[in-house]
Amino acid sequence: MKLEARKELTLSCQVRRGSPSADVHWYRNGKKILSDEKYKITTEGDTMKLSIKECEATDSATYRCDVINKLGEVQTECCVQVLRAFRFFIDIN
Repeated sequence: MKLEARKELTLSCQVRRGSPSADVHWYRNGKKILSDEKYKITTEGDTMKLSIKECEATDSATYRCDVINKLGEVQTECCVQVLRAFRFFIDIN
């Protein structure tokens, strides 16, 4: 997935609620993500979302969503490439 710099990115995955209940975790290049000013993790019904504010080139990474309960684990991932924003200046003199 490619994205322009300074845009917000929202990744989502569908998780069907059942029994036993599941824990959902998001990862960036294998490191667990916690909600903060940059990353927002939310749940809307059966949809788990990770939003990344004002993406920069340094946010380019592999993002993964893990869903885990006593019966097992499933995961999905995607590669995100944030493209640098270019500014053009025209000299009119």
